[in-house]
Amino acid sequence: EADLFLTAEQSLLLGHPLHPTPKSREGLSESESRRYSPELHGSFPLHWFAVDRSLVATDSAWTEGGPATADELLAPHAAGL
Repeated sequence: EADLFLTAEQSLLLGHPLHPTPKSREGLSESESRRYSPELHGSFPLHWFAVDRSLVATDSAWTEGGPATADELLAPHAAGL
């Protein structure tokens, strides 16, 4: 079964308002652009790391609240850190 989120992200040829710099390629080589561009089906591993809450600053121009905050989504995964 196809991952519907991944399929949707890879179909956005012109970006969308939730990405800070949609489809920005400045500074990327052609091979990097192919590797990191979702619409070209680029693939790379993500590396997660823990950061003390006092070092994190967040803000958003998006005014609608989602069903869950990042803290709520990540809490089960951060328990052992």
